[in-house]
Amino acid sequence: MQETIAKTGYLVSLTSYVGFWLLDALRPGFVARSLSVHLFLLSALCFGVWWVKTGDNGVDHPRGHVLLAIMLGILFSVVVWISGGGFGSLRILVSLVSLFIPLLVLRLVKYK
Repeated sequence: MQETIAKTGYLVSLTSYVGFWLLDALRPGFVARSLSVHLFLLSALCFGVWWVKTGDNGVDHPRGHVLLAIMLGILFSVVVWISGGGFGSLRILVSLVSLFIPLLVLRLVKYK
């Protein structure tokens, strides 16, 4: 029962985020004046983590997951370093934090 609710919440939140984001991109301020579209993204993240934690995962490849998380962390830190000129002296710290975020999310999802 929980898995069905989490899956439905995830899909509805993600669809709403994309739809409202497109509406806001077509007509700036159309949605953003009332509420932030990123609230739907936050709810999709929460429902997604809940769905993964309640779901039955038959296949488990921990080394592959860790390797993917490390590669995403390196990619995130490079992107933050390149586009993070506005952070000033905190650029190194923010890049290091973005390096470890995928590993943190993997740890939250993997351990029930």
